[in-house]
Amino acid sequence: MRLIALDMWIVQFWRAAFGAAALYLFLALQHRGGFARALRLPPSGLAGVAISAAAMIAYISALHLTTVAEVMIVVATMPIVAAFLAWAWIGERPGGRVLATSLVALAGIAVMVGGAPGVRSLVGDGLAFVMTALFAALIVMARRDHALDMTVVNAHAALIVAVIALPLAGAPAFAIGARELTLLALFGASTTALAFALFLHGARHVPPAEAALIVMLDNVLSPVWVWLAFGETPGRAAILGGAVVLAAVLFHLAADLSAARRRGAPTRETP
Repeated sequence: MRLIALDMWIVQFWRAAFGAAALYLFLALQHRGGFARALRLPPSGLAGVAISAAAMIAYISALHLTTVAEVMIVVATMPIVAAFLAWAWIGERPGGRVLATSLVALAGIAVMVGGAPGVRSLVGDGLAFVMTALFAALIVMARRDHALDMTVVNAHAALIVAVIALPLAGAPAFAIGARELTLLALFGASTTALAFALFLHGARHVPPAEAALIVMLDNVLSPVWVWLAFGETPGRAAILGGAVVLAAVLFHLAADLSAARRRGAPTRETP
């Protein structure tokens, strides 16, 4: 993302277009002879397409407006947000530990937002939370309906994002150089296609706490890579708030994982 110095809507268009192409290619190889039938979705899947498309747009917009560290701090609250959505959606009541860790995480985000260097950064933090809530909804949807193919959901969502972004990007979207186009192709195929598909499919085969702990690596490593490559450093408020958020989420997830193992629940499902 930081290597691509282009207008936000140009990035949105090409990332989504390449992501959709990669996902449809994967589906065509997976469903030889039944590709058209595989693309059909039930009503719940159509809702998932809208949710996923909105999450994609919010994510790229957030990264354009604020630092990677701030976006990742907000995204780290996804397991807690998912727990509350599961309660509201499928009746899984959150326990006292979820409520406590949520309050601590909110305090950490408040510290970070309080030290945000302007309205632009605040808007970016808000969009990061919108993306977090939407992606948490996708996780709950995938757990609730195992028959729903999230690869198809994300393929359709990426196509919709490309259609939305193209008129906003305009003619300059087709005047970019080979270097930028190559980076956008890698960006779209890896993050929109490969990462989404692997996570959403993998989340079905491990306990939710374990899946969330694994994805926490993204929250920790993303700011590190950007700092090493570009010298993008978060402010003190972001570091302090991020430490509070990560500590709260790790406490929440570690307790869930420990409880699952004590009950003898399998940590992985062998295909």
